[in-house]
Amino acid sequence: MSSKRLGRTTVCNIINETTKAIWDVLQLSYLKAPESSDEWKKIANQFENELNFPNCIGAIDGRQVCIEAPVSSGSAYYNYKNYHSMVLLAICDAKYCFTLVDIGSYGRDNDVSIFNESKMGEAFKNNLFKLTKNRQLSNGTQVPPVLIEDDIFMLKPWLMKPFPGKNLTIKKNVSSTIDYLGLEGQLKTPLELW
Repeated sequence: MSSKRLGRTTVCNIINETTKAIWDVLQLSYLKAPESSDEWKKIANQFENELNFPNCIGAIDGRQVCIEAPVSSGSAYYNYKNYHSMVLLAICDAKYCFTLVDIGSYGRDNDVSIFNESKMGEAFKNNLFKLTKNRQLSNGTQVPPVLIEDDIFMLKPWLMKPFPGKNLTIKKNVSSTIDYLGLEGQLKTPLELW
């Protein structure tokens, strides 16, 4: 009990109700998911203008957020970095703003399993987002809307990753590194601010 004579359960309920109320009021103003092909196109235009990456609709990555392990949680929150955490999986636009998030998965889970089981993952897999259409490059090539990510995810028509391997040509290695650093930068900045 605290000095105000509030029990642990009461305090937990107050915190949960308060954070839910804050989310309900501010979410649409500060973390509104794109709802139309025009909104996705705006994000794609940002990536093309800022990073010279046509028809990219976001950078996806996860981060471990250190926590104190809940009582009786066992190893559920214990991650590969040897501390207890929850995972924030986020998609950011070219201006380092979150567009979609999944918050609160166990620290032991990896980004791929979290994404595959999340509502946003299901929406991408089942084409529920009203994504922008394929875009024609100056050389005539049609490119689909894509997310960029590091090398943990499997390739999908809407998910790009850096070239794998160590024996890449200089051109491919430079391209892969630029793409990977762009992704890391996309999520590193807002997560450090968060």
